[in-house]
Amino acid sequence: MNITAYPVVVPAVARFDITVYSAHWDSIHGCCTTGTYTCPCCAYEVLFTNSNFERGPVADPLPPSYAKEMERVRPLDKSRWQDHLDFICPKCGLLVRVVYEPGNSYAMGCYEYEIVDVVEMLANKGL
Repeated sequence: MNITAYPVVVPAVARFDITVYSAHWDSIHGCCTTGTYTCPCCAYEVLFTNSNFERGPVADPLPPSYAKEMERVRPLDKSRWQDHLDFICPKCGLLVRVVYEPGNSYAMGCYEYEIVDVVEMLANKGL
């Protein structure tokens, strides 16, 4: 049996319970916005906060060939300042790319971030 993986692009609202993260909103309301990504393969929930998007360069956890294929099917729109955050589902090992961009607000030195798409490498088990 051959097992191959192929990237699938889904809208952020299909996987995240919230898609906008704002440090400014959090500071006004004295809280920390948290949202969850729900894995389509195992239903594991991965927690996200503003700090996930306010990071500097980090090592990519995905194998380079998969990261390149994800970029091919869902290129970043640099004119919109899009960036990505890659991770591996802790429960089932699904490779995931979260595509986000600055939202409509910039206050107190912080952008609002909006998640726009998710790219997942799904397994295709063939004979």
